[in-house]
Amino acid sequence: MKLFFQSIILGGVISLSLVACGQSKKAAVSSTPAHLIQASVKRTLPGRPEGNIEKKYRFLIRWQSSEKPEQAYFVNDGQWMPCAVNKFGSRYSTSEIKKGDTLQLIASSSSVVSAMRPNINSTNLIFKTSKSSWQTLLVSKIEKEPDVEMP
Repeated sequence: MKLFFQSIILGGVISLSLVACGQSKKAAVSSTPAHLIQASVKRTLPGRPEGNIEKKYRFLIRWQSSEKPEQAYFVNDGQWMPCAVNKFGSRYSTSEIKKGDTLQLIASSSSVVSAMRPNINSTNLIFKTSKSSWQTLLVSKIEKEPDVEMP
């Protein structure tokens, strides 16, 4: 009798494992609407000692959402900088953006907005579409371009 129950349990375990192995795995869904291609920063050094150093951040991304971006920000050290968004290599407005387009985003350290948004301390691009909440894209590496010195 004991052998009978052991064989039933063993048969159940084997059949469950075969069913689990036979199921197809679902592809992971990206929670971010974009894929980062390149990130860079260029500093502009003032010609006068009392001037401020300005940093311009440039990002190339591949847009992966069927909805166009309504707002985009670059967040660095808790500072939110609005991004100018356009198609790479053209002057189209954001209404012309579609899934698969390569976009260029430009943010400047001189246009930091107040802390009206959630506090994020890591380096991220933040997007919002008409139907989504804020979505983040982690920026792990920013290439440094040569500095520009003002006269």
